[in-house]
Amino acid sequence: MRKYTLSAIISPVLLSLSPAAEVWAPGVTLDGGWVDFDKVRGSAPGEDDSLMCWAASSSNIITWWQNQQTKNNSAIPTPDYTGSTWDFFRTITTNSGSNPRYALGWYVNGSDVGSNWQWDTTNSKQYQTGGFLQSVYCTADNPVYIANRNTSAGNTYAQAAALVGALQSGYAMTLEVGIAGTTGSVPSSHAITLWGLNYDTDKDGNISITGAYITDSDDSHAGLVSCSVKLSENSIILTPQQGSLTQIAYTINRADGMNANGYLDPTKPLEWNAQSGSGERYVTRDASVTGTANLGNLIFNDSSTVTRTDLTSCISGNGSLTVNNGTVVFDGVSRTGTSGDITINAGTTLELKNGAKMYSDTTYNSSSKVSVHGTLKVESLEYGKGNLGCLRDNLGALDLYDGARVEISGADTTATIGMTMYGDKAQYTIALADNSRFVWKDNVYDLVTADGAADNTLVLETGANATFTLEKSVSGALSLHKTGGGRLEIQGEINLDSNSEVQVRGGTMHIAETAGITSLGKGLTVTDNATLEVCGRHGGVNSLRVENAKVQGRVNSDDDGARITVTSSVTLSNACLQDVQLCAAAASLSVEEVAYASTGPALTSVNSSYIFNDATPVMSNSGTHEAYITSPVLSGFSTIDGTLTLGLTMDFMQGVMEKSGGQINYMQLALLADGMEAGQSGFAITLDAATQAMLEASTLEKYGFYDDKGNLLGTTNTEQMKELGVVNFCVYGLSELVPEPSSATLSLLALCGLVTRRRRKR
Repeated sequence: MRKYTLSAIISPVLLSLSPAAEVWAPGVTLDGGWVDFDKVRGSAPGEDDSLMCWAASSSNIITWWQNQQTKNNSAIPTPDYTGSTWDFFRTITTNSGSNPRYALGWYVNGSDVGSNWQWDTTNSKQYQTGGFLQSVYCTADNPVYIANRNTSAGNTYAQAAALVGALQSGYAMTLEVGIAGTTGSVPSSHAITLWGLNYDTDKDGNISITGAYITDSDDSHAGLVSCSVKLSENSIILTPQQGSLTQIAYTINRADGMNANGYLDPTKPLEWNAQSGSGERYVTRDASVTGTANLGNLIFNDSSTVTRTDLTSCISGNGSLTVNNGTVVFDGVSRTGTSGDITINAGTTLELKNGAKMYSDTTYNSSSKVSVHGTLKVESLEYGKGNLGCLRDNLGALDLYDGARVEISGADTTATIGMTMYGDKAQYTIALADNSRFVWKDNVYDLVTADGAADNTLVLETGANATFTLEKSVSGALSLHKTGGGRLEIQGEINLDSNSEVQVRGGTMHIAETAGITSLGKGLTVTDNATLEVCGRHGGVNSLRVENAKVQGRVNSDDDGARITVTSSVTLSNACLQDVQLCAAAASLSVEEVAYASTGPALTSVNSSYIFNDATPVMSNSGTHEAYITSPVLSGFSTIDGTLTLGLTMDFMQGVMEKSGGQINYMQLALLADGMEAGQSGFAITLDAATQAMLEASTLEKYGFYDDKGNLLGTTNTEQMKELGVVNFCVYGLSELVPEPSSATLSLLALCGLVTRRRRKR
């Protein structure tokens, strides 16, 4: 870097300009304050910088800005490299062309440079995210854009006014220039640095530039260079007056810069108002909004809370919003625009509270995307009234990616919007806060995976005393998991692919009588002290596993009891099943085994049919222990010859006592016939000889077959089951048995003549 005093260098041409007015970047004069990094143009490996004018010009501006702040004793963060900013760029990039706008945006704000230059991967890996000044630099024109040339008539005045105004506002600038004439090997485009201007103003207020002061990494000149100026209808053309490029004509195409006044104390919040400007804005701290601030794109690179000075303060414009790092909170501040995408990247959070809206609440938005890779916290998703305003009603307004989480905290809200889920083996979570109610209403756009990937999981999490009502349909390659201590009510359609499943892992999941259960995939699992509540009759369940949990039946509007039809298997472990009928879809039924496992009651069966009923037992105990065991009910029996032989073992009863600690004194095993063929009155049920002998040898107070009214049908023979088809085998006085370890098995030794099955009459 070279700094020079110009009193002996400036040519007579510069002194003869006699401008009506002049303007300089802060801290810059003819005698100093400017910065001039020049190319080395070495031929040795790592020394060739012949194409890096963009980096030299940007380094000039960055170094000047840092020098201005140092005068004010400001602490300026810098990357931990050795040498100048110019040395830094030459170290981390290769000799390739680019533009200063990308270099400034990347260095200051962390803008993605894409393929706009080539990295030296050996030296650049720890620096490639950039953004070294984003915590302390922010201006109305953030990041760095000043002015652009176009070919419209009269543009020369507009461009001149922009350049003069920028210098007056505290900027120094890089200039992207086109070269009208070249000498030797000079390229057709270039980047230089603008430090000052001479200008005139005519009677109409139009500004004309009459002279310019630049530094140029190509001019073989050690310092500030004056330029003569030629104006055309739409161009400002500079010709250097010193150095080796005095025959070059530079046409100013674009100006970018940094503002010496653009230093903000990182301990204080940003202040956004009507004068803040609409350029792309990088944010790394808290911000406060006064009035209406048109801010354009907002990019949050660190945690930030956006507040307002009064109830009318808001952010206008249709810019996008991106959260790259940390947690960003909009506290009551709304963005009133009608479009612009929102992206919440993985590991980050966007929270909208106290009525903050991201889109207009009156104008329909048909195009914006809200992409959630991290966490979105909202009070409401209701169309218009909610935190997303009028965002794509009846469409897939939210795009969820692996790890996405949407948290809803409103006390009582509804929503119609849909969600589209992307990924393979991805997980998405919709969470409802404690003491909240949320209704996700049905519409034409349901919860779907956008691609055909398998093993994706949607977690619906309900907080304590919260109720999540799902009227939407869930379909496709998507498993559904219920977590949290609250309540989930399934009222819509569920049709999952064969590899998907439903898990209830906390609180209560209620399957309403209006729910359409086409398929729960490979199975339904209820665990972790959760409750599955079933109203009415539902099929579509391939397998059912209940472990340390409860299944509770509810009577529907037609006074039908609860029924779940299982096509494959039922597994129970430490389970409580109450007032619910489990039926197999197979026409012919066989019971494999009913057993007490080490952790509690367990049942595993294939093509089997059961009812579990915790209603008041047929036989009541007038003693001190009113407890009784919920017993399996074998159902689905209709016969031609009307015979069913049932075998019970004493080991099963001893197993019951072992699990109850001797407190159970009553057991009932109910048998249900789904209906008889025309002309049949029922069929006979008897105990096999071995079981009968064991019962007679015991000290049980009472045992036998009873109808659903409590009438004794006979000790060993029910005679004929009635049309209603309910018979209970009750054993009373189990507490007299000595509990001892056992295999605790109950088996049907003979099951004869099962042919047809149909629903019993209602």
